[in-house]
Amino acid sequence: MTTPRFDTGGLTLAIAFALSILGLLVLFVVSSLEMSLGAGLRAVASTLWGVTTLADLYIGLLFIAVWIWFVERCRWPALVWTVALVFTGNFATAVYVLQRAIRKKTLAATLLPNDR
Repeated sequence: MTTPRFDTGGLTLAIAFALSILGLLVLFVVSSLEMSLGAGLRAVASTLWGVTTLADLYIGLLFIAVWIWFVERCRWPALVWTVALVFTGNFATAVYVLQRAIRKKTLAATLLPNDR
């Protein structure tokens, strides 16, 4: 039996999301050194552009959550990932897509639903 190999799209996706995770982790650390999360959220929410940016983020996360519920066979992981999206934003998106790309190996299998 041969081991499934990454196709070009699956490998590219895995690399892109791994780099995204690394970049977000660096930003989390650097931002935490500047101010607390609470102070940062208050600063963002104090302007209309900040509120608009947060609304844009959570609308996008809603679409990601719908996709996760569509592609996952089991509902418990979908629920856990949805909660993670609410609290960690696109960090959870990047981790989810990376682990899925590693498991599925191809771009199509990563993005399309599991066999039901």
